[in-house]
Amino acid sequence: MAARRHIADAAMPSVTMEGFAVVFHAASGATHLLASPVPEILAAIGPDRGAATPDEIVTRLRADYDMDGEADDDVAAVVAERIAELTASGLVRAA
Repeated sequence: MAARRHIADAAMPSVTMEGFAVVFHAASGATHLLASPVPEILAAIGPDRGAATPDEIVTRLRADYDMDGEADDDVAAVVAERIAELTASGLVRAA
């Protein structure tokens, strides 16, 4: 079975304040306060980069950020947990 691909919802304005990303989700009218690595995950699957499987998200994050010393399994577990949370909140959807 192929891994499910996910993509971030389009057009979510955000600002960074005090190390957090504040994101407005127009579809729900909700504002979300996000801590790392959530903004980085959203950027990795934003509309400009396209949908990705969890393994592809890990690859994109490794290309974008210095993650030396982080085991792939650990990063993949965090990505999977955050994707589930982001999907439940409506910020990410299956593609």
